[in-house]
Amino acid sequence: MRVQLGDSVTLTCFCPEETTFVAWFKQAFGQKPQLMAKALRYVSGEFDEEYANIKRYSLQNAKGSFNLTISNAEPSDSAVYYCAAVFLHEVTFGNGTFVIITGKWDSRYFHICFIILSVRLFPVKYF
Repeated sequence: MRVQLGDSVTLTCFCPEETTFVAWFKQAFGQKPQLMAKALRYVSGEFDEEYANIKRYSLQNAKGSFNLTISNAEPSDSAVYYCAAVFLHEVTFGNGTFVIITGKWDSRYFHICFIILSVRLFPVKYF
């Protein structure tokens, strides 16, 4: 699957039913992961301050999933996106979704592979 410059993509995080809190993180190349959005179970999510005014991003929080949609994709959207789910004192991260935007940049065409890694959750103890 390829995401062309200007297209939309939805990233889905499948969460166990006992999840109490979910979040999306964005890790741009060479940078540490940044919190993008968070939500309590079945409650509308909210974006972190840095992403709150970017109207191209939207969230859908439903039973068993927490989706992040990027509309009108831009080169700056190229990153690895991680979903995290929390239950009690256990944080579970997905493997991440590697997104590279392809298309016409600076009047040249670049053909770059678009790779999506499955979002599988695995537990991480933090206490």
